[in-house]
Amino acid sequence: MELIHRVYRYSNGKIRIEEWTQNNKYHRLNGPAIIYYNENGNKRCERWYQNGEFHRLDGPAKIEYYDNGNISSEEWYQNNQQHRLDGPAIIYYNGDGGKESEA
Repeated sequence: MELIHRVYRYSNGKIRIEEWTQNNKYHRLNGPAIIYYNENGNKRCERWYQNGEFHRLDGPAKIEYYDNGNISSEEWYQNNQQHRLDGPAIIYYNGDGGKESEA
């Protein structure tokens, strides 16, 4: 089945959402399947999916960003389950980029 890439824009023309789907499920092998952007153009969040499930082997499957572009949280998933072998499955950061808490 064909991989479909959609782009939604703010009224100012900047990208608001990019999404990749296959078989009506979020899916992308070489990058996030959904990227949300703030109106200023900075990323707001990235979501990595395979066949409609949160999944990423080489990094966090969910990444949230502050308005300034710094990462606010990272979550690791495999096959739609929170999972990480080499550290915490969730990390929260403060606005300056320092770790705030881990779970």
